[in-house]
Amino acid sequence: MKLAQLIHNPNAGAETYTPQTLVALIESFGFKCIYTSSKKKNWKKFDTSADFLIIGGGDGTVKKVADVLLSRRILDKQYKVALLPLGTANNIGKTLKLSQLSTEKIIQSWKKPAIVPIDAVQLSGLLNKEFFLEAFGFGIFPHLMNSITEKHKKAVGTPEEELQMALEMLLEIVENYKPKESRIFIDGKDYSGEYLMAEVMNIQSMGPNLVLNPKGLPGDGILETVLIAEKDRKKLVRYIKSLIKGKETPFPIKAIRGRQITMSWLGADAHADDEVIEYTKEQEVTLDVRNGILQFILPKRQSRKS
Repeated sequence: MKLAQLIHNPNAGAETYTPQTLVALIESFGFKCIYTSSKKKNWKKFDTSADFLIIGGGDGTVKKVADVLLSRRILDKQYKVALLPLGTANNIGKTLKLSQLSTEKIIQSWKKPAIVPIDAVQLSGLLNKEFFLEAFGFGIFPHLMNSITEKHKKAVGTPEEELQMALEMLLEIVENYKPKESRIFIDGKDYSGEYLMAEVMNIQSMGPNLVLNPKGLPGDGILETVLIAEKDRKKLVRYIKSLIKGKETPFPIKAIRGRQITMSWLGADAHADDEVIEYTKEQEVTLDVRNGILQFILPKRQSRKS
């Protein structure tokens, strides 16, 4: 019987599962499960006897666990990671095609899974920000993050309502945000200019489920950069309005693929995943893909598509 350590965010998403019901569900499929709450101080102490880790939560919980794994560079043990996407946006789970499966189907797949390498992206030039899994960029998205206060979050009920609120706030920001001067080089080619948004994507979607990079694969060693200039503002506004109305709409701007990226910007709005980076002077950042540095446990069908 395989032993798994569950790192669970009990506040994730709609709080569908209690710790007890989630552990019972996992063990009903023949696994032994050690429970750890990501809200407790000692959650980073992974059990060395565990065969694999389970992350039960949203994108923020995945990032927290990955942060520990990558910062340790696991001198004692390399852990494989299984994901139960229980959060609000679940952008990582959606990219890995897990969100279309029930929790039961995902757990069942761990009996005969595929082990899939997943990239992380190393950041050089920023203090205390070493890597990202989802996206790094500047402009409207970190501005949105700063705008979503605890008061807004508490005023919203369901995950669907949270995402709707975020889209409406994003629309207002996009309509009024002033472009910032940026210097961007992708595989040696100069893309410098003024942008409302510059996002380097490692997965397909970000924020309130905006699929900016529909063909992105987080294990292919390649990044996709989405640049939104003033001439693209109306396209982005129309896209967000269609999402607010509940329409499935393709993102109207094509991403630029590359492996080596250097970028800098004038302004204070930047982010790495769900962390806002506040700087008052121009920063030059180099992004390097660490190809396959993490190992995820995925259903075999999902692994072929990821």
